[in-house]
Amino acid sequence: MTIKTSKQIPDFPTHGLLPKEETEAAAFLKKYPDYDGRGIVIAILDTGIDPGAVGLQITTEGKPKIVEMIDCSGSGDVITKTVVKPSVKASGLETLHVIQGLSGRTLIINPKWNNPSGEFRVGIKRAFELFPMVLLTRLQQEKRQSVIIDHHKLQVEVQKQIADWEEAHPPNSSPSESDVQHKTDLEARADILRDLIKNYDTPGPIFDVVTFFDGSDWRVVVDVNENEPLLTDFRKEHKYHTFSQEDLLNFSVNIYDDGNVVSLVVATSGHGTHVAAITAAYHPDEPALNGIAPGAQIVSLKIGDNRLGSMETGAALARAGIALVHTQVDLANMSYGEASAIPNAGQFTELIRDEVINKYGCIFLSSSGNNGPALSTMGSPGGTSNGFIGVGAYVSHAMVQAEYALLESVPERPFTWTSRGPTIDGDVGVDIYAPGGQA
Repeated sequence: MTIKTSKQIPDFPTHGLLPKEETEAAAFLKKYPDYDGRGIVIAILDTGIDPGAVGLQITTEGKPKIVEMIDCSGSGDVITKTVVKPSVKASGLETLHVIQGLSGRTLIINPKWNNPSGEFRVGIKRAFELFPMVLLTRLQQEKRQSVIIDHHKLQVEVQKQIADWEEAHPPNSSPSESDVQHKTDLEARADILRDLIKNYDTPGPIFDVVTFFDGSDWRVVVDVNENEPLLTDFRKEHKYHTFSQEDLLNFSVNIYDDGNVVSLVVATSGHGTHVAAITAAYHPDEPALNGIAPGAQIVSLKIGDNRLGSMETGAALARAGIALVHTQVDLANMSYGEASAIPNAGQFTELIRDEVINKYGCIFLSSSGNNGPALSTMGSPGGTSNGFIGVGAYVSHAMVQAEYALLESVPERPFTWTSRGPTIDGDVGVDIYAPGGQA
């Protein structure tokens, strides 16, 4: 079937995905092409960044785009204090060196690994403590659907056996005691199968985590498949791995406390990756998709906690502040924020203002929020704190067409932003927060 339209659909307005014209970034880069962020390191305080994302691999100078990834929330921490030594196990004509993981599984040690001490530290982590909620829901649904199909086959087989029994034993027959017991057993199986599927739940996969010291660096292996790479602190080698082809979830690692803690760094949603791409994505073959500063490098500071649906905690924010001091980045961006009863106050605000901004000169940008107009129209810290550069949301004419798939032209006018989408006056569907809760 051919769909006829009265108007020709124009080319997709790619320029409207990121407002470089409105912010004059495009004009600036045209005049100063080398002023594209090169030599600058930007920290993204957010949900974490996907290290495998397209556009976040290299800078315009060919340097690694993401230089460090830190999970400030602690949601990926694995305790690896248990020390084990490998034992020898014969497997046919081959001799294997194995250790037992905390999951109870036998783990084969790669003979090529350099481990002078011969000691390994092991830990365990449930995948569902790491996976983003959207991904977790999808995997659970797919697993349940697969189980239902297999379960239905078992139910059909039992019902067929019951039907065969009844056909072999018509009402006027006199089945033996063993035949009667067999039918009773079949009916019991049918009842159990019917009830089992109602209460089905999946705990998800459990990963064994192994770490050891190779003489110069701590190395980490996560038992996810048969070809696990040796990882170390991301900042050293910029390596990451993927849990499985089903989830396609990338992770990196950091090792703390002399190998006693391994941090599995996993993004809790795509928001941090989105922010990093706006900031500094570099697409050599598609420059229209570049971020504002494609030459800049990125430090990912994950403050969203997987266990809390990506919500930040006070501890995560404090750790991010400490990381900003240690990494000495040039700029920092935080797209998180909350209502505040008292402006320019609070532990995190004071930490960033006094220790990061005033002492080290880091430029700190923070979103003003999506709330209002009313109490807490300006969120904290972006709209309530000295030293922070608060950034408000704005939707231009080009952005409306590109981001909301409008095929027809709309009047040239600014749109205020709400959590529901663009509106002319910000009056429809706006979240209004009063100090202490939602009004």
